[in-house]
Amino acid sequence: MDILTHTISGTAAGVVIASFSTGSLAQRAGIILVGTIAGTFPDLDVLSAWSGFDDSFGSWFNLNESGRQIFKGNHWYSHHGAFHSLTFAIIIPMVANLAGFLWKKRIRRQSVKYRSWIKRKALFMIAFTLGMTFHCIEDMLTPPGPWDGIAFYWPHPEYIGGWGKIWWWNSYDLFLIVLGSIFLNSLILLFAKRIHVKAKSLAPVVLGLAMILFIMQVNNRRTDYSNFIGGKDYPSFEEQSLKYQEEILGPTVYEWMVRFDESLPVMF
Repeated sequence: MDILTHTISGTAAGVVIASFSTGSLAQRAGIILVGTIAGTFPDLDVLSAWSGFDDSFGSWFNLNESGRQIFKGNHWYSHHGAFHSLTFAIIIPMVANLAGFLWKKRIRRQSVKYRSWIKRKALFMIAFTLGMTFHCIEDMLTPPGPWDGIAFYWPHPEYIGGWGKIWWWNSYDLFLIVLGSIFLNSLILLFAKRIHVKAKSLAPVVLGLAMILFIMQVNNRRTDYSNFIGGKDYPSFEEQSLKYQEEILGPTVYEWMVRFDESLPVMF
């Protein structure tokens, strides 16, 4: 799936987790930011596809394979490898929080209890884990590619996904569903006290409904993209995906999304 939908999926997770915070507006904004970063984080493993990878990382670490080979391979650092795993989604925020705890204790020379520290940072950790997990699940829905899924349970060698429910790009309808949930939950987060509701009760419901609609749209695709291998088939699948988007969004919204897509420097 495209990086933009991945990113806002992390934002959507962050907004919901922020609704459970009783802290300041800055703290809630921080939780949302962490979720957003987590939504993009797994795709750090596309670094091997960078044109300068061989002359930099390849040379520094004396790698025997080219960046393109690594990108399509099944190494833990290949695309859809360990970075796309539940393991990393749990371990990374834990390591980051431990590092933050030790840093604060050393710099400020305070007697800070780790249990108390973790309790204060728990929502940040949950937002990160959920944002990364959303990214992983979304990538399971795309064509198998050279990886045949993602290493969700790394270090277990089995790859999961590659179901071909959706095309790699231009899932505009799914993007708008996620964006809609962010908009509604942001309003709930800002005005919950004024309308006398608990944000932590309502925000998960909105996200849950968005997820149901998301799943319905995924299962309504008429094309089985799992048959995509590569090469000459690409234009045909791309055309089918765009045609479906025009049908469900209507010509006006579809045209808006295409213009937005074409204005972006990244694949969408």
